[in-house]
Amino acid sequence: VVWATDRCLSRMDAEYELAQQLEGHDGPVRCCAVLADGGLVTAGGRGDSQVLLWRRPAADAAFALHKRLNLHQDYVYALAPSQSAPGGFYSGSLDKTAMRWDAEGSPVAQFVGHEKTVGSIVERGTEVITGGWDATIKVWDATSGALKSSVEAGAHAITVAVLPTGEIVAGSQDRSLRVYRGTECVHRFEEAHSDIIKAISVSSTSILTASNDNTVKMWSFDGCKMAELQGHSSFVFGVLHSLDGQYVLSSSDDCTLKVWSMEDFSIKQSLLHGGCVWQAGCLPNGDVVTACADNVARVWSREPARMAPEAERKAQKDFAEQAVMAAYGKGSSSVPMEGTADISEMPTTVGKKNGEIKCFKEGGSVFAYSWNAGARQWDKIGEVVGSQSEKKMYPGDPVFPAGEYDFVFDVDMGPSRDIGKLPYNKSQNPMQVAESFCAREQIHKSNVEEIRKFIIENSGGGGGAPAAGAGE
Repeated sequence: VVWATDRCLSRMDAEYELAQQLEGHDGPVRCCAVLADGGLVTAGGRGDSQVLLWRRPAADAAFALHKRLNLHQDYVYALAPSQSAPGGFYSGSLDKTAMRWDAEGSPVAQFVGHEKTVGSIVERGTEVITGGWDATIKVWDATSGALKSSVEAGAHAITVAVLPTGEIVAGSQDRSLRVYRGTECVHRFEEAHSDIIKAISVSSTSILTASNDNTVKMWSFDGCKMAELQGHSSFVFGVLHSLDGQYVLSSSDDCTLKVWSMEDFSIKQSLLHGGCVWQAGCLPNGDVVTACADNVARVWSREPARMAPEAERKAQKDFAEQAVMAAYGKGSSSVPMEGTADISEMPTTVGKKNGEIKCFKEGGSVFAYSWNAGARQWDKIGEVVGSQSEKKMYPGDPVFPAGEYDFVFDVDMGPSRDIGKLPYNKSQNPMQVAESFCAREQIHKSNVEEIRKFIIENSGGGGGAPAAGAGE
């Protein structure tokens, strides 16, 4: 079943509003975890290897920074709470290690053995389970740090979770979902998604998976697909069940946290951020925390008493909208004037989902609008800056010559690499440019198709004729 997402958002439902902004990281906030004692940890992305421990001075107080932790040699890619030691937690890093910390942020154990980034981590009783970018799942003694078992579990990055039975469920870049009992794979579901599986959440009744195919899927424990949630316009990096079991929360590269009803799988709310939302967590009081690429973690609440002052909430919304405008307004690279619908087409243009952003040109300017499914109308966000199709200068490299280009894209090469610059002209063949980019970056040719699609989606067209023999 594929569930529609353009249902009217009920105004009878209380909506999340900004409660607090947690500032302290020097770079993107890559991940977060809610601790068993109600505390919170956040970790920085590229350029910031800190883990920040946040605590409430009193039960009804806002979070305050308790301690900065700097023992990892590179940035932290995964965090998970400890249930056996409330207030304690685990971290996994680009430095190929995982660590266990106590409630005061002191290191308790280190887990060394992965050959690449530790990208996923979860506790299981007296053990800790890690998923690595070396395509392995490893099980460790949580106290001593001793390695108990290791199993090959797919391709490249592995994300892990634990079923109520104690079995391990894993997703990977080969798009499969696998269940392990010990080191034996007892179930394998091929093509669970059409792209990389990025995150898994497990409740007492179901499994949720998030993927680079822009969807969230719900599964029974025997591998039957129960629902497919479509509504994000870009990669979905995180997913989780709400504590009360009534909602699904998904975080995405489209700069939103979406709240879905478990009753009919409609989108109840879409919270716009000023950057990619990497992950979210549920606090014991029903509030939600998000980790965002704009260097800030945020707490959101449905309780008026915990909401931030109106001025701060408005400032955050304005900042997020301006960030969207900046993303859409990177010269001609985001909004080519000739490919943008005229404002006269707006009355007959129906949005595909609540919160969809679409640009319309009016005179010599381009404006961005958001689809309001409840009112069935386009709400104006603002003018897209730099929509006049100016060229971008590229300094050149051994593959792409220096000069002016219609587009110079920033391509996230993953946590172990810097941002890759991809120059492109609308007259070029996207497939050939993608192949050249892979050759320059020395990445596997299996990435070509994804990069080709990225170019097409972000340039507003398909470019030149397909390369000879290139599959579509």
